Amino acid sequence: MTKGELIERMAGECGVSRQTLHTVVDSLLANIAAALARGDSLTVQGFGTFAAPQRPGREPRHQVRTGAPVRIPVRRAITFQPSATDEQAVQ
Repeated sequence: MTKGELIERMAGECGVSRQTLHTVVDSLLANIAAALARGDSLTVQGFGTFAAPQRPGREPRHQVRTGAPVRIPVRRAITFQPSATDEQAVQ
């Protein structure tokens, strides 16, 4: 499902204009991204938890060509842990 399809479906269910919902969804996504950029986690009760833990840097070997070490810097990676309710619904 795309963002446009989500907005269309929500507009039909809620009786709110697509333009209003587009603004709401954009604001929601921007606030999630801002929280993750600050290093905060965001929990939506009954849905799941977004987090951006820091991954440690490492130096694995280049397996295919030379076998020389390749430096991978420290970085943040976005993760999502679904709630138990959602996980059961998918199963």
